[in-house]
Amino acid sequence: MYYKIKISLLLVVMIISPSLLTYNAYAMSQKSIYDIHDFILCGTIISKDTKGHEEVSGPIYTIKVENNYKGSSNSTLIAIGSEDSNGQRSMLPIDVGQKAIFYVDFDGKYYILSPYTAVVPKCASDYVPTPLGQYRFGVNMINIQCIDDYELIIKSSNGLPACVTPGTAQKLIERGWAKPI
Repeated sequence: MYYKIKISLLLVVMIISPSLLTYNAYAMSQKSIYDIHDFILCGTIISKDTKGHEEVSGPIYTIKVENNYKGSSNSTLIAIGSEDSNGQRSMLPIDVGQKAIFYVDFDGKYYILSPYTAVVPKCASDYVPTPLGQYRFGVNMINIQCIDDYELIIKSSNGLPACVTPGTAQKLIERGWAKPI
């Protein structure tokens, strides 16, 4: 009986492990994220049809484009969100009026928003996402950027990045709350 349970657990681990490897491989550097998308832009959601599209699942967003970072688009773009929660395609929902950096793929027929799409406070070329936001985008820990006069530290308890002033960094490191990069 013991061996049957052990073999069953081994099979479960063998089945689950490839999906975990796929997820880890899915985390990419900022350069890779840039390369794999057809369009990268910043804009505001001006409408959202939650009924979605009949051929491709996900709500239909109308985006007022403010900045194009890759590719060129009209001042308004209609794209299908990937909020279907079916694995890696899913993204966080965005509400009307919110600004976001949109990573967009064009499949020859539809513009589809990538899961890397993220809400931002403003559309500006000097905008730097939070350290946690960069980390979630798949940026390697050593490549995470902080705004001027801040430095990157790693929280000891969970390994997540934070940007703090140099004085604060020193105190947090001394107290064991953080590790330097």
